[in-house]
Amino acid sequence: MNEKINEAIKRSGLKKKWIAEQLDITYNSLRRKLKGEIPFTKLELEKIYSILEKYI
Repeated sequence: MNEKINEAIKRSGLKKKWIAEQLDITYNSLRRKLKGEIPFTKLELEKIYSILEKYI
């Protein structure tokens, strides 16, 4: 799942820092979540899918 999100972010051209701000988390937390070090919460996944829905 994290690979799909990473690919969608790349296709979207959106900055990870901006996405982190939309999720109300730090850039470092987003980076760790994308690497699979810590899990996304259900709410974070819902938000990220709504931001990236046309790229996934």
